[in-house]
Amino acid sequence: MYCKMSILLFCFSILFSCKHVNTDKYVDKDSVIVRLKKLPETDLTRIEISPAIYFADTIAKGDIIKGSFTIYNKGNVPFSIKKISNICDCTVSASSKKETPPNDSCSISFIINTDNFNDGFNVRMITIMGNFHPYFRVLSIESTVGKKKAL
Repeated sequence: MYCKMSILLFCFSILFSCKHVNTDKYVDKDSVIVRLKKLPETDLTRIEISPAIYFADTIAKGDIIKGSFTIYNKGNVPFSIKKISNICDCTVSASSKKETPPNDSCSISFIINTDNFNDGFNVRMITIMGNFHPYFRVLSIESTVGKKKAL
């Protein structure tokens, strides 16, 4: 019972940790996926993302989080990002390349304004869509708002 309650509270904290969630950005997600599913198998590639989750550690409310994810094209065809979506207006992200050749990499850089973060654990997500299975990946940025550790 305690475990179920903890999971429920965790989910609510993620959903309501930002006051400016922009759900309109996901309205056309299905149309992008539909177009990608029409690509022939020979046009799809395989990607690896590092880090799997970006940990921003403990931050103070109002700090700016800057970081990046590296996407490696491990397939035989060029990798192209068709869309990048942020779930929250506090996050800005961009790709270093529109198309990445096989055995090369690109980066997704992001900046997050934490003014509207709640105290405690916070998660922000970036969704990328492109010519790879399963057509989209969710990049996760985790942080804790609290007192910073003294240096």
